[in-house]
Parts: sequence; C-alpha cells; structure tokens
Amino acid sequence: MTKAYIDDEQDISLNLNGHKNWYRIEQDDFRAWANAIGIPWASVRIALNDTMQRAREHWPRLLANSPMLPEHQALLKTHWRQLPPEWRIDTP
Repeated sequence: MTKAYIDDEQDISLNLNGHKNWYRIEQDDFRAWANAIGIPWASVRIALNDTMQRAREHWPRLLANSPMLPEHQALLKTHWRQLPPEWRIDTP
C-alpha cells in the first residue's frame, strides 16, 4: 500500500474495467473482469466478500500494532474511510 507514502496517490497499479482510481472501483468492475476472463462472478464475489470480511476484522488491529509512523497510520485510516462502501474499513 503506497497511499501512506505518496502524496495524493489515488490509483491502483493495474486498470480494472477502465478504472485505476481507488475511489471509483466498484463490485461491477470486478464483475466485468470476471466475465472478461471467464470466471464465474459468484466465485469472485465470494472471494471479494471473504477478503473484505477478513480485512475489516484484522487490518485495524494489525495497523495499530505495526511499526508504521502514526501519521502514516492516520493517512491509511482516512483512505479506508473514503473508499466506496463495499471496500470501506471503519477504524477508530
């Protein structure tokens, strides 16, 4: 995750259904990707939902216990709160 280290970074590395901006990517973009490569959307959706459940469960605690500088942690928490609802991770 480079968001905490690169000022105003808003793009993911690869294009996903014509989008690279963190704040514009939605589940429909993953659905289009799954269709384009011939993977059943249901399988991808399950993996996405499982990943987000685990991220929401573990990342806040892992971040709090990481050696990352507090100002970088704050940037990452802000980033998580600004993501579309399906990717959002709420932290204290």
